[in-house]
Amino acid sequence: MCSACGFPEIKDYWIDAGTDSAASRLRSRLVRAKKLSVILKKYGLFFYDDGVTQLKQIGNLTGRVELVPNLEQLWEVVEDLLGKPLDPLDKKFFYNNVLK
Repeated sequence: MCSACGFPEIKDYWIDAGTDSAASRLRSRLVRAKKLSVILKKYGLFFYDDGVTQLKQIGNLTGRVELVPNLEQLWEVVEDLLGKPLDPLDKKFFYNNVLK
């Protein structure tokens, strides 16, 4: 189902667990986008999800931008842009109560 039809892009996608309507899925997606944006900014990356299109944008300060359809591919692209694995236990990842 497309975003114009109320999500999810992938039927029963694990990240949408606990959402029971298009509005709650959209709300969850936008909250997730805000958190990802804060986390990735610490690594010199940006994340953008308009909540309308299926693909999300991730890029670096040199202007390289990649489109990703889901969370799994997002982390693969992050590691590619950084040129190294991203450690979720690194203080930079969760510092400043990002994951409230």
